[in-house]
Amino acid sequence: MFAHRPGVGTHAAQRGHDGAVPRGEEQASGRPVRVVIVDDSKPLLDTLVTALGSQPGIDVVATAADGDQAVTTVLDVQPDVVLLDLRLGDTWGLDLAPALRAGPNPPAIVVFSAAADAVTLDAVSAADVRARVSKGASVEEIAAVLVAAGTPDRDAGAQS
Repeated sequence: MFAHRPGVGTHAAQRGHDGAVPRGEEQASGRPVRVVIVDDSKPLLDTLVTALGSQPGIDVVATAADGDQAVTTVLDVQPDVVLLDLRLGDTWGLDLAPALRAGPNPPAIVVFSAAADAVTLDAVSAADVRARVSKGASVEEIAAVLVAAGTPDRDAGAQS
């Protein structure tokens, strides 16, 4: 089911005449970074929406539970950042990156994974993603990475 959740976030962003949110103006004006969370675990999605939604600088605008939903949702809501689970059932999250960036305002992608083996870390390092954050990171650490990833001219770094 399409998991776009109007009103999920606590802030409403103004959109331009083409429906896109002007990314540079958004952060410069102090508005929060708009985030779509993609994970195949409903309990984790619900927890992240609640926890990240309470963090300053974050507006969770939608969620998706699989690859098809992720692409549709991201192209529809045009977030600043996608928090992308690395393993979405049978889908490798990194394979979605080109489709997630197909819109007029491609989002920054932050990989969200519990995996920390060498093969996974090498794949994430080789991918065109802004950062990686561990599922074991605190809410504050995840929020800091998302804000950095969604703010122009800032380096999101990576958390392990």
